[in-house]
Amino acid sequence: MTLLDIRNLYKTFGRGINATPAVRGVDLQLERGETLGLVGESGCGKTTLGRILVGLNAPTSGQVLFEGQDIAGRLNEPQFRARVQMVFQHPQSSLNPRFRVETTLREPAKLRVATAGTEKTAEAIAETLRLVGLGEEYLSRKPSQLSGGQQQRVAIARALMSDPDLIVLDEPTSSLDQSIRSRIISLLNDIQENHSVSYLFISHDLSTVRKIAHRVAVMYLGRIVETSDTADLFNNPRHPYTRALLSAAPSLDPSDRSERIILRGETPSSTELPVGCSFQDRCDLVHDQCRSQRPQLSEIEPSRMVECFAAQ
Repeated sequence: MTLLDIRNLYKTFGRGINATPAVRGVDLQLERGETLGLVGESGCGKTTLGRILVGLNAPTSGQVLFEGQDIAGRLNEPQFRARVQMVFQHPQSSLNPRFRVETTLREPAKLRVATAGTEKTAEAIAETLRLVGLGEEYLSRKPSQLSGGQQQRVAIARALMSDPDLIVLDEPTSSLDQSIRSRIISLLNDIQENHSVSYLFISHDLSTVRKIAHRVAVMYLGRIVETSDTADLFNNPRHPYTRALLSAAPSLDPSDRSERIILRGETPSSTELPVGCSFQDRCDLVHDQCRSQRPQLSEIEPSRMVECFAAQ
């Protein structure tokens, strides 16, 4: 069942000559209980898209359908705020340094148990804290008294407090060491299995995306250029940008002799995109059609869509 359906979504910051497009005509779907990985270079619009979904940025145009209902402009209403939550990249800056863990969790708990009393709220807080692997002794601690992994667990607990259907995870493991990162990924998988929550997992860490995502969407200069099942994308990327992106990921396999693809040219300015394909000046497969027409995201095989004339 489709939980989230994004249609022709645009987001532009500024006006007139200072207008900067960040998201340009994104179409994307997310199923209930699914993890969709969103990858791409810094500045491609990944975080902006995530912030739109939780109501931190308003879209310039387009639709965000949640279970078929257009919720653009309504995400700050309590009934939608409870259902869509976000975990930010740096827990130490997303948690209020003056709040103890109990205070941090109490506010979103009100969305979950709005008609319940103080006792029910306390029970919900303790239950959620146990779910992320922390005991009640952490309730009295402030963020400065927690390790990085513990801070991120509290941030995840805060997102879970309202019993959401969708959690946007923006680089949730980037500031953690490898052992803590593996535990957080395992925790997220367990929560999804037991609660059927959907994740939009935004990350530069392709190895982590490969472990946690069911499908992957690749973003370039504000547009989705390829979507595919995770295994198919990593085994046989079809868009030239996806191939270059995956080739840059380090491999732990000593027998892997694949060469890194070095892209030529520079990333064009988002305010001065070329006519045709935005990737044309960096692509070895470019031809005349690429310079005169913009390719559309098209299905080239079941469960795979690519925005590239050469791949189609």
